[in-house]
Order: sequence, then structure tokens, then C-alpha cells
Amino acid sequence: GLWLGDGSSASGEMTCHKDDYAHYKKYFEKIGKCTIVCSKKNVIEFKVDGFFKALRLNNLIGNKHMPEMYMTASVAQRYELLRGLMDTDGCAEKQSSTVTFCQSGRQELVHQVMELICSLGMKPTVREKRLSKINKNHKDAQEIQFTVIGEPVFNLKRKIDKFNQYFTKKQ
Repeated sequence: GLWLGDGSSASGEMTCHKDDYAHYKKYFEKIGKCTIVCSKKNVIEFKVDGFFKALRLNNLIGNKHMPEMYMTASVAQRYELLRGLMDTDGCAEKQSSTVTFCQSGRQELVHQVMELICSLGMKPTVREKRLSKINKNHKDAQEIQFTVIGEPVFNLKRKIDKFNQYFTKKQ
């Protein structure tokens, strides 16, 4: 999920906020050694040994999408995939149990995220966000909103805390 949200389709490298790197490093070092490729201000680009090879074997290099085996994986694995996507491109909405996933430029991924959310028993809605009207250098985006049921949809502590803060205020 992290790679689908903030990863390079060409190299398999991933980008995150410097405050989130320790979390991702701990997670990805189960797969292989994490190496920082570039660090600028608050952003870190990193790679994971063996990850590029796994992406290539699954026809994902230059072809970012969710393979069918991910879409039909166990419920626990699909939640982990959703958490990675939400940690990169998701946010909690104030004063509600609603969350939003935002994506620009990859329509196929938007459809797959919708399907993933539905497969976990939640009902997403999608709307167009016209960013190009505000700034011609931006692509328009699609926002998927849904009410969280079942398990948490974030792994990052700061996002879990924000969701819990908003969700608790509604109660």
C-alpha cells in the first residue's frame, strides 16, 4: 500500500515524511534492509533490498496497480493493504468516523481502492476534486470517502490519533 501511494513505479523506491521513516523502516526490514536514497527537508526517499525484484516479478514496474492476488487475499491482508494506502494518501475527516483517500492521475487505482474498500464491507463514495481550476499545474483528483467499520484503516500513530480524536468528539 505504501508503494502504491508514495512509491516510484520505475525504481520501487518509496517516499515518506521524516517522522514516519522509523515506522516504515521497522515494517520493511522484515523483507530486507532499508537504505535512505535521498533526504530533503522533511522528506525521505528509501529503498528496500529485494523489493524491486518482487515488484518486477509481479509485473508492477512501470505498471502500478493492485494485482488480483492482493484483491482476493485474506481480510487481514486486505486491511494491511488499505492501511498502507491510507497512511500515504488518506486522512481523517474532522468530527466524524469518515476518512478520505485522495488520488490524482491513476484512475485504475481509484477503481481498485473502491473495490478493496467494498470487499471489507464498507461503502465508499467517490467525487472529483477539480485541482486544475485552482492551479493549472495540478492534476484533478478523485476523493474516496467512507465510514470506517471493523478494523482501523491507518497504521501510522499520528493518523490513528487524529482519527480517534475526531471520532471520539462525535460520540
